[in-house]
Amino acid sequence: MGIRRRLKGVLRQAIGGRSGPSDPPTPETTPPPVESPPTEAPAPVHEQSAEVETPAEPAEPAESTESTESTEPTEPTEPTASTEPTASSGPDEDKIAKHFEKARRGVLAFVEKEGGETTLHAMHSYSERRYFIAHQRFSELMEGLVEQGLVLYDTAEGEATLTEAGKAYLA
Repeated sequence: MGIRRRLKGVLRQAIGGRSGPSDPPTPETTPPPVESPPTEAPAPVHEQSAEVETPAEPAEPAESTESTESTEPTEPTEPTASTEPTASSGPDEDKIAKHFEKARRGVLAFVEKEGGETTLHAMHSYSERRYFIAHQRFSELMEGLVEQGLVLYDTAEGEATLTEAGKAYLA
């Protein structure tokens, strides 16, 4: 800040204006010292236990009102906005489902192209590279294929084999 002040003074003298020393001094401000709040000594154990019990008392009436509300018969309510599909979520979900089905068929076709038997690693790489389905979503895809009996998976060998049902599904 001192350099700036001297530079301003030199420029004012060159221009013919007021000189630096006649400028009113600018006070340098320092932040006030921060006072920390006084720390209190920890309360004895018997006082702490009394404090803990105090919040429990107001909670008891709240619980009793909840239980009476739940015993009353409730009328069916209309779905809220959060449960209703919005105009934008419906088509997106449809697109996702169609893409997933396309990926399932594509992975089955890949296994058939590989001679009806291939490794899980090759299937995973193919689904990731071609359909951008990897990791957890690929696990869901494989579990669905195995549950439907379209593919048999040998965990010891790490190979998947296309079944007759899988071939019929592709046709």
